[in-house]
Amino acid sequence: MKFSARSDCGRVREKNEDSFLVLFEQCNIRYPVFLVADGMGGHNGGEIASSMLTEYIKNKILDNPERLQAQDERESFIKEIIHDANKIIFLKSKEETDLSGMGTTITMAVLLDSEVLFAHAGDSRAYIIRESEIIKVTEDHSYVQELVNSGQISSEEAEIHPKRNMITRAIGTEDDIEIDFYLHSIQSGDYIVLCSDGLTNMVEQNEIIDILHRQCSVENKVTELINLANDRGGTDNITVIVLSI
Repeated sequence: MKFSARSDCGRVREKNEDSFLVLFEQCNIRYPVFLVADGMGGHNGGEIASSMLTEYIKNKILDNPERLQAQDERESFIKEIIHDANKIIFLKSKEETDLSGMGTTITMAVLLDSEVLFAHAGDSRAYIIRESEIIKVTEDHSYVQELVNSGQISSEEAEIHPKRNMITRAIGTEDDIEIDFYLHSIQSGDYIVLCSDGLTNMVEQNEIIDILHRQCSVENKVTELINLANDRGGTDNITVIVLSI
């Protein structure tokens, strides 16, 4: 397994409110952990929310690696630490006026022996690319996705809808949070992509496939994805993690 992770401010925003986390064997954990968080709200609120989330999850996993390794505890452990992080961020947003309404998305992947476990809330995304197929693992928690689910618009229309960035679920915006979990099998040759919407609002899925299949390092693939998003305007922060299985 090879991986690369990078976050870029983009061409428009003054600050980068995205955060990401990478934990792998050198951190004394058996199963590598990858996470993208896209913060939002208030004066510095988005940056604080996403960094609080990633730091809290990192510390809890490093303090309790055995709970991540135990199959019967893994999902409940992840749910527990995300819920605890949600409460901490929510309380901080209530305590400090400048941070009112802050929150963050989460898209997390735990790479197991032949599977990957995803945890998700918000509109950051996880994809699995297998040969010429791209699987959108996560479902956006957004107003536009609700329109798609109710049959009012198509998936293609959702990608260009003016309210596509209006999310309906995020860490820290309410006193409780529902987390979606997905378990997918993986095989040699697969790619896994975690990214904020700064990428997916600018780059089409077929373009992601094309870049991942280029003969270059995973570091270069991440750079090319970010460069393409910036070439299209870079209207948001862009965070990309690519895993080559």
